[in-house]
Amino acid sequence: MKAVFSLVLFVAFLGVIFITVGTFLSAKQGSFLGMNQLDFLRLRARYGLLMMALILIHLAMNGNLMKKELGLLFG
Repeated sequence: MKAVFSLVLFVAFLGVIFITVGTFLSAKQGSFLGMNQLDFLRLRARYGLLMMALILIHLAMNGNLMKKELGLLFG
């Protein structure tokens, strides 16, 4: 289950890279793949909410590991 979720999170991260590059290029050229900068910013806002939810779920699934690492770091 964790491996599948990590793969989903990785694929979503690749989407973030694409949206970021698209936003940058559309700002420079006026559009990218038929979308202007405002379209990319709208997509980025929605995608950001999805990424926040995925990251929170990932942290909840790996909470015990995170506690151990924090204990080693600050313990």
